Amino acid sequence: MNSRAMLNTQWLLNFPKDMRVHMAETYIETMNHDVTQLEQLLLMGATSTQDALVILHKIKGSTAQIGLRTINQSAIYTEKLGKLASPDYPVALSSLMKEVKQSIVDVKNWKAYNARKANSPKVYCY
Repeated sequence: MNSRAMLNTQWLLNFPKDMRVHMAETYIETMNHDVTQLEQLLLMGATSTQDALVILHKIKGSTAQIGLRTINQSAIYTEKLGKLASPDYPVALSSLMKEVKQSIVDVKNWKAYNARKANSPKVYCY
């Protein structure tokens, strides 16, 4: 696993082992939903609407809660630019969405590996 993928999945280790796969599933589902909503707003050309800012605020809060600092900092920055109607906002929003999508891929890979590992029989060598 590369260092970027580790940054995007390290937060899962803060949860008890029996909750990690569930938290990964929740993250994947929630972030997929949020990114899909942002993409729909982009298609409509409505990235500066209050709807987009609400989603950004949600991403900011959820990543802060789980300790996903890199994406959290990007969300904070993007939300500020959106509130200021900065010309840099669309680029920041696009970059944030790319980061979130990559984190979803990383968490899916983590989940696939760890779910397989959890279901495999333990082999002990003496």
